[in-house]
Amino acid sequence: MIVTPKKYPKIAFWHHHLGIGDLIWHIPYMRVLAKQSQNGKVTLITRPSTMPHELLADEDCIEDIVIFDRKPRKSEGRKGEHDSLYGQKKFIKELQSLDIDIIYIFSNRSLYGRIARKAGIKKRAGYGFRWSSRLYLSQPPYLVKDDIKGSRVYYDATKFMMSHGFIEAPIVPKMRIDQSIVSEMHALYQHLPTPWFAFSIGGSETEKCWDAQSFAKLADMIVRTLGGTIFLLGGSQEDGRAQYIINHTEYPDRVRAVIDKTIRQSAGLLRSCHFTIGNDTGALNLSVANNTPALGLFGATLPLEHDPILYGIQAHSMREISPEFAFDAFMKNYKKHRDLKEKFL
Repeated sequence: MIVTPKKYPKIAFWHHHLGIGDLIWHIPYMRVLAKQSQNGKVTLITRPSTMPHELLADEDCIEDIVIFDRKPRKSEGRKGEHDSLYGQKKFIKELQSLDIDIIYIFSNRSLYGRIARKAGIKKRAGYGFRWSSRLYLSQPPYLVKDDIKGSRVYYDATKFMMSHGFIEAPIVPKMRIDQSIVSEMHALYQHLPTPWFAFSIGGSETEKCWDAQSFAKLADMIVRTLGGTIFLLGGSQEDGRAQYIINHTEYPDRVRAVIDKTIRQSAGLLRSCHFTIGNDTGALNLSVANNTPALGLFGATLPLEHDPILYGIQAHSMREISPEFAFDAFMKNYKKHRDLKEKFL
């Protein structure tokens, strides 16, 4: 019996980080690896908090999504399914059943390489900053950990892809969303005055959140100057914050809370918005990934730099960012994109 070798190996893409924005930054590299994989798709391993089934619903480069539920955020108040040794053994069996040929681990965690080896995956590539993580990897080259200020997630992922020869330069992360979702959200709010602006009011960490009163004052400045409508984007946990903003603005009929929508619906709405302003959180990354320019308020973290249409205000704390300062920075950058966005819409 002659065994015909597979034209392409089955590739798994292990994404480590917890946030929606973190997963967005890796989307272009999933697409690149998928072109080298069986059926033109990769198996994605990621955390439940990235909400991958919703975020990647319109991507055609994903074969399977495997959830690795270990060490959830403290705010979730629960233990992960794979925190225990028993849970990890269960996860290893799940990986074994997928018959993966090569795994690319977008992390330096030695645990992931060890799990992949126990699952029988022969070719294992990862960052390999330390000798301890290289013990479980089989596919060099390994990365040297550069001294990076601010978030290193996108930087390290890009360097990893470049070191293995998959790309020659960084790829700006953009998201795919079915046009029917964009049309649905536009139709839902088409009766509201334009231009449309979005406020990203949520956040997984309190120190990364601008106060509701400042958002209300900024809304007043924008509506007074430009008119239009402001959408408050966030999860259901932001209901109280959204209502406070609406109740404390001079133009409550021009401010709408959009906290009951799915990620895809929020993305669809952002496609029709002219500009986004807000906290360093998922909605900010969702905005620029859907070609809507954004101004991030960075008082607890350094500004993100992965997309040329993402601007940033930097301060030592969120309290140091005044509504006036945010408004001036917004107007400066909004003017750059106003005409282009009108043509796009």
